[in-house]
Parts: sequence; structure tokens; C-alpha cells
Amino acid sequence: MNLSSSEVMSLAYLIALFLALSGWLFITFFREPNKTTQSFFSWVLLFFGIASAYGLWSKYESKNLLEASLTQLNDNTFQILKANDGHFYTDLLINQKLVDFLIDTGASTTTLTADDASKVGISVSQLQFSKPIQTANGIALFANHSVESVKWLNQELGPRVLSISNNGLNQSLLGMDIIKNFDHFSISGDKMFITSHSSN
Repeated sequence: MNLSSSEVMSLAYLIALFLALSGWLFITFFREPNKTTQSFFSWVLLFFGIASAYGLWSKYESKNLLEASLTQLNDNTFQILKANDGHFYTDLLINQKLVDFLIDTGASTTTLTADDASKVGISVSQLQFSKPIQTANGIALFANHSVESVKWLNQELGPRVLSISNNGLNQSLLGMDIIKNFDHFSISGDKMFITSHSSN
């Protein structure tokens, strides 16, 4: 399993907290065993409560930032703001399931992580991963798979063939195969502008 840098930092923080708590319990147990047992269960509940709250808040904050970055300027034009990490993010409906994507203008094809592929109903274990591609984490194997529906920025794009990664990819990537279906695409500073087909 590949973790992003933020996920690694979060995991390291939780491990450090757990080790500190374990050390405190170990030292105090030999002084007051009965009292330590009661304290142990209280701290365990508190620990998992904090961890759960942190996970929920991270997802909530991430979703709010994603929604706040998107602005519809008129009937057909959308603006996406660059995130703090220097990338543009958006979400698409794949098989009626909402999936978060990093917009990668250097990618020719749109790619789903294995987790996101499972989320939209693809049986990842049945795929044949035979297409090697060089990624930032080394060589990864990909498979092509057709999805029933893709929708982005209020535009239905119909069935599409997407790439699926079995490893080496932490974030689903939106490639030019989807972006090119729109009338206009440009980047100016920290803003991306995308114009969909006119309904007239």
C-alpha cells in the first residue's frame, strides 16, 4: 500500500501518540495496577475517539476545499483554483459515484487508483494488469476498463475506457482524454478555466 506524504505524517503522529501512552501505562502499572487498568481503558477509548474524529475531519476538510475551489462563471465556463500543493483537483461522477481527481495535463489517459476503481463497481481482481508505465514511484502496471458513464462539470461524457492502476498511484488522475471533450481549456496563474459545449 502506497501512502502520500500527508498520510505518512498522520500515521507517524498516531504511532508516536500510541507509544507515548504505552510507555506511560507501563511505568504506572507497577505502582498502582488496579487504577492503571481503569485508566488504560479510558485512554484507549480517548485514543480511538481522537483518531476517528481526526479521520472524519480530514475527509470533511478535504471535501470542502475541493468544492470551494470550483466556481461556475457562467452557463458553460468553470474556474478551478490551484491547491496549496501546486496542483488542480476536481471530482467526476464515474458510474454515478463521486471520485476525486488530480488534473494531470501531461497524462493522455484518465487513470483510477485500485481503490477508486472498486468504489465505482469495477472488479479489480478480474483485471489483467499488463501495461507497464513509468511513474514517480517506479514501474506500475495498468489495465484498461470501460465504465458505463462519466460526468464532469455538468456534462455527460457517456461510456469511456479508463486506465486502472494496481499500484504506484495514490491519487486518480484526470487526463487529456476527458479534458479534450470540452471547447476550451486554459491555465492562468493559479486558475484553470474550462468551457463546456454550449447547450444552444
